[in-house]
Amino acid sequence: MTQPRSPDRRFFTRTLIQASLAILPLSKLARAAGFYNLGAFWQKKKTTVVFLTTSSTSPWTVPTGCTSIQVECAGSGGTGSAGTTSSGGAGGGGGAYARLSALAVTPGNTIPFQVGTAGGTATTWLKSTSTVVADYGVNASGTTAGTGGSSANCVGTTVYSGGSGGAPGTGKAGGGG
Repeated sequence: MTQPRSPDRRFFTRTLIQASLAILPLSKLARAAGFYNLGAFWQKKKTTVVFLTTSSTSPWTVPTGCTSIQVECAGSGGTGSAGTTSSGGAGGGGGAYARLSALAVTPGNTIPFQVGTAGGTATTWLKSTSTVVADYGVNASGTTAGTGGSSANCVGTTVYSGGSGGAPGTGKAGGGG
């Protein structure tokens, strides 16, 4: 009886690496779709999205089973100015954006929040102004467009400034914001 030939190590290594590269994108795709590995089975994570608006009542109560949240805040936009018979009004600045990737929470606890209103000077925040906060856009004045909320006035793991309002248009056209 002949001894079986030992496999070529280069072939085995190359095959193993190719198999790993083929599996890796599938597991990343599964995680991106909201699945996580639980032993040998893929389970779907439960994700709930809650929108808190100016009509929401503060504080917010953390739901049962929730231990970590991702928070995204959008600052309020500034108001545009009134146009005249010869030119349109300028646009108000856009609110800034702030995101906190993960905030540990306890089910049943209440968390205060504030949502700024359009044209106002209140920031948008959750828990406190040192946890996550987004700046407001500035109102337009006459023919001067409002500036966007500043990322320097925001708190979060990801922050962006709001865009400036548009310049007045000709005739009765107004600027965008």
